Amino acid sequence: RSSAEKVIGTTEGDSKYQSRFLSVVECSDGSYGYDSWDALSNDLTNNIAKSTFVICPESTFALSDDASTITISRSVDIRCGADGKSENGCKITGGATHFLITGESINVFFQGMLLEHASSSSIIAMAMDSSSANFRYCQFHNNKGSSGNGAAVEVRAQSESSSTAMTVNFDHCSFTFN
Repeated sequence: RSSAEKVIGTTEGDSKYQSRFLSVVECSDGSYGYDSWDALSNDLTNNIAKSTFVICPESTFALSDDASTITISRSVDIRCGADGKSENGCKITGGATHFLITGESINVFFQGMLLEHASSSSIIAMAMDSSSANFRYCQFHNNKGSSGNGAAVEVRAQSESSSTAMTVNFDHCSFTFN
């Protein structure tokens, strides 16, 4: 099997092989990952059966305010480069909201990304209280928030009847001008 097949976790006999293979590209460091917001969004929202999504090093996803928000409703790990280090230079900039996290008993990991200039909130975390979102080596910069007061991560209860929200953890993250 090729390296792309190993990363994607499918074989040519799989009926979804072609669509999965086309979404992933060879990155400058020789790994396989995503260099387009639309490809990442497609694979995350169409429930592609993989749990680690690598954004190619030095990728910049420049989003317009009407760009689609990626909804995450299952356990996944989204990382910048194969090792998830911020030095890999992955940037998501612009747009209204980058990611919406919803669901029950899920664990989401973001590693090594710069998330900036969201006109609403970069992340809306509103999964059930049995869920968690974990950010490691991420930078949040100049996210405006819907009230204009700044919102890197907005945490909400998933329903009005729930009094608790999901857990959100930050490890070696920075927040500037949010």
